[in-house]
This record gives sequence, C-alpha cells and structure tokens, in this order.
Amino acid sequence: RHLRSEAAHALGDLGVAVVRAHAGSPASVAAALERVGAERVFFSTDYFARGCQTVDRARARGAAVVEACEQSPTVDYVVYGSSCDCDRAPRRVAHFRADRAVEKRLEKRLLGDVDVAVVRKAALLDDLEVVPDSAGRPRYLRYVTKAETAVQWTSLLDFGKAAAAALENRDRFAGLT
Repeated sequence: RHLRSEAAHALGDLGVAVVRAHAGSPASVAAALERVGAERVFFSTDYFARGCQTVDRARARGAAVVEACEQSPTVDYVVYGSSCDCDRAPRRVAHFRADRAVEKRLEKRLLGDVDVAVVRKAALLDDLEVVPDSAGRPRYLRYVTKAETAVQWTSLLDFGKAAAAALENRDRFAGLT
C-alpha cells in the first residue's frame, strides 16, 4: 500500500516489483502492470478497507484488476486471494459475496486466455482484538461472531505463504481453488 514502507522494500529485495496503481481504475492498474512487464499477478480485495466497505466497491476494485490483466500482453497467470467458503456463505455476509463476485469475474473473463488460481483464506488470526486488563496485560480476545459459531482461522503469514506457493508453482496450482 505504501511504496516506501519497510514491507515494500523487503518485497523489492526479493525481486518483487512493487508499483502504485489506483485500485478502482483498470487503466491505472494496466499501466502499472505494463511498467514492470508483469507476467504473474497476485491480488486480493479488502472489503473492510477505508473507502470500500460495500459489495459493489469491492467487486469494482477486483474487476479493475481482472480487466487490466485481461488487457495486458504480458500477464499469463493470476492468483486471487479470496475467502474460504465464499461460494456457500449466506447472502448477508457481504465480504464473502464480494470475493465470490471477483472469483466469477476471473472465471468468466480470464479462464482460457490466462491461467488462474484462487487461494482462499479463513478468518484471519491477525484480526482478533486483544482486550487488556487495567495493567495492560492481555485479558481476552474478541472477535465479532456468535459464541456457538465454529470459525476456521488462518494467519496472514500462512495466507501469504500459500499465495507465494501458488505464484511460484503455476503448474501445480493453475486452475485450482
């Protein structure tokens, strides 16, 4: 998100091209992909990001990347970071609907011309809120769900490792969700 951040520099040190693009603009994303001659692309939408928070906006951001990849003469493999069970979740779970809409767009627009893999994450451990006691020590964890709801968990680090594995091992992951 920030080209001058430590994380961006660390990615650059690994040979990853970190570029700026406006997430909602296919032309901006296409220009960024062209600048670096991207052949493989990983992306994920963030429903909860500031300025997003609707299914339509999240879908539009995903569609912009899909369209840019479709137009690119160099992109031949796309890995999308989605949500576990987004194809079976109740309609009221908006961020799952948004992820599934982007998956469908990938299937409709790219499959056949560009190889696609989808890596689905469960709820992120990193999103848990630690509530401290009066001395500042962690007292309990809070997560917005009903007590009786079973939840699968993933760490952001493990999700990143899965996405990297999918990017590096195209022959093994292309066409899979």
